[in-house]
Amino acid sequence: MKKGILCVLVCMLMILTTIVPISATTLSEKTSHPLTKGNPLYVGGSGPNNYTKIQDALNDASDGDSIFVYDDSSPYYESVIVDQSISLIGEDKHTTIIDGGEAKNKSVVNITADGVMVQGFTIQNSSSVDGWPNYVNGIEILSEYNIIKDNIIKDNYVGIQVGGWTIYTSYYNHSIIDGNDVSENYAYGVYILTNYNTITKNHIALNKYYGIYLSYSRGNLVTLNNITKNGKSGTAAGIFMVIGKNNTFLNNNIMDNHFGLFMTESRENSFLQNNIYDNVINAFYEDIMLDALLSRLKQNTWDGNYWGTARQLPKPIFGHSLLLIPSILITLLIPPFLHYPYTIPIGLPLIKFDWHPAQEPYNIPSGGR
Repeated sequence: MKKGILCVLVCMLMILTTIVPISATTLSEKTSHPLTKGNPLYVGGSGPNNYTKIQDALNDASDGDSIFVYDDSSPYYESVIVDQSISLIGEDKHTTIIDGGEAKNKSVVNITADGVMVQGFTIQNSSSVDGWPNYVNGIEILSEYNIIKDNIIKDNYVGIQVGGWTIYTSYYNHSIIDGNDVSENYAYGVYILTNYNTITKNHIALNKYYGIYLSYSRGNLVTLNNITKNGKSGTAAGIFMVIGKNNTFLNNNIMDNHFGLFMTESRENSFLQNNIYDNVINAFYEDIMLDALLSRLKQNTWDGNYWGTARQLPKPIFGHSLLLIPSILITLLIPPFLHYPYTIPIGLPLIKFDWHPAQEPYNIPSGGR
């Protein structure tokens, strides 16, 4: 099974490198001649055998096919379901728009097949019946080994969600979120409820509450992202993590958020060589009282981060312990984003250190724009 999925990913990458340069020379013609040696399908062009709707092309696609979507007929007012291992490629991410405004109570792009690639779109306006963003997403991933690359994702409740709202979907792992602009979503930019994903080179900004939210997640790599101007109050943060383990945050710009980093009940994570400054509170963590006493051997690692000024001494990172009532019932029965009404900060201070803070900011290139 894994070998098959890896083969699909290799084919997807080959398709990507083939489509982009060749299609750039054919956009003026808008014809349907092949882009690859496989089975390409086309949407929205003027040549023969073009589909009018993206979903119609998806319905006719098979594993390994590619679907190229022209911007002639954009915006496409659809909510699409991707249930085959295909590559879905937009002509230009600024002008090839999938708008979910007319698809009530549905995410805009729903991925249920393994080994899917989505590239080159603006994905916007997930909606609900009454106009309230009723927990619907720009992209929702309920599968493994997917690539979400070089898209603009805005004006949704959640920009990109990997996994379902329940904690029991942690088998939707190993996706790559690369080079996207995820901005101005109602609540979350990127919401990760699964494991071993890579979030890299994205611009994640101006989301109302959280830039990246990791929940019950482990083994994820978050690197080379610009995470700025997310959240204004409460526990809103550039990166928020609840019950996370063995996640790595490396070489990110985390600036101008309410909290830069906010963690709760999280263990053995690494925060390495990030720029973390100009947030209202740069970093904060909290722990259940008993866990804080028992977990001394499973500490998070802070090393080599830049905190806004050159420091000769270790950088202290403050937190506090919580009394959770009743802890076992809340952990098992209440979704993590609703934990806080049931916790009481009792004021016992906690402190950790970045022992080797950087003396100057890292030059981390911007991505996803």
